[in-house]
Amino acid sequence: MALPFPYDYRYVAFIDILGFKAKVAKIDENIAVFKLLISLPTILAATVNEHNEMLTGIDMRGILFSDSIVISTLACGKQFQGIYGVLSAVKTVAQRLLEEGAILRGGLAKGQTYHKDGILFGQGMIDAYQLEVSVARLPRVAVTPQIEQDWECAFCDDKCRVVQFSSCCPVAHRVKRVQGIDVEFPADVDGAVGPHDVDGEGSEP
Repeated sequence: MALPFPYDYRYVAFIDILGFKAKVAKIDENIAVFKLLISLPTILAATVNEHNEMLTGIDMRGILFSDSIVISTLACGKQFQGIYGVLSAVKTVAQRLLEEGAILRGGLAKGQTYHKDGILFGQGMIDAYQLEVSVARLPRVAVTPQIEQDWECAFCDDKCRVVQFSSCCPVAHRVKRVQGIDVEFPADVDGAVGPHDVDGEGSEP
């Protein structure tokens, strides 16, 4: 049955700022983080526009609510551009937040999703959220086996070694197989936040 709205396969990244509840409780000690959060719509819009111009046809879109950020791209057509674009955008936002001491955790999935005009729903969004809640646990973006497969098809040679797509904008400096793939954040913060440091919201599987 044809649906009367676009319900395409998209790569969906759901990312969350860790320790947000504690930062709200001590907002006077975390002014820089909240100033950044207020300016995040501008940062996200610039990131989305930049990637849409750089990678034609990916239809990147972004949305913010509270301390959560969702970025999605089309998963059809030039597949490598969609998966590359969403990971590159997540890295851009993560690095900007890290500059202010805010650490992210998230999930990246592929599934049918409606993402338009500030409205977001679909299996891709549900799966990305569940990864963030139940799998990621530490400061990283956990991905599904389908993302692993698409990544390998796009960026690995016949020996399954990751090959570089763009020297000007590498996506992830390290890939580690844990329940599929975990795309880690930079080593200087890797493991710096353990389950005991997190709010407890979604820290247990």
